[in-house]
Amino acid sequence: MGAEPPGRGGSWPSSPGSTSRSGRRWPTAPAATTVTPPPRVLLVVPGQWPRALLRAELREHGYDALGAPDLAEAMIYPAFAPERGAVRLIVIDQDVLAGTDRALVTSLLERHADSVAMLLARSGTTPSSGPWRRVISRPVSIAGIMHTVLELLPLPAEQRHPID
Repeated sequence: MGAEPPGRGGSWPSSPGSTSRSGRRWPTAPAATTVTPPPRVLLVVPGQWPRALLRAELREHGYDALGAPDLAEAMIYPAFAPERGAVRLIVIDQDVLAGTDRALVTSLLERHADSVAMLLARSGTTPSSGPWRRVISRPVSIAGIMHTVLELLPLPAEQRHPID
């Protein structure tokens, strides 16, 4: 049978998870739960303030948002990070495409092949060609961009909360 714990009467069960004759259960560790990381969104927007505001709004909704001012810096981010998950959406401002080698755009989108791509286009101009799932013409509000992000990359209910 089980050993008597010091300072108490009765017996403990003989092994974790079992029950003694007196009905006591051996303490067990809580079951491990797996946490799904929030979806990652990569913002390639040249302006620091618009990029920071959009990143903050995305994080407020529950997205793990990353920012880069140009395509070269966007290439720094891996497509998948073990503790953070995969980049699932790339938002590219058309201004970063001006004067950029198309090979860099192709390379970024190939690196994140499982991601959806969205373009923020200049008003009054023809949007740059590319594999864009959605093109939004400026001027557009942060709320308008968020609405589109939520359509392209919906969040499960349990992930709809601010992160940080």
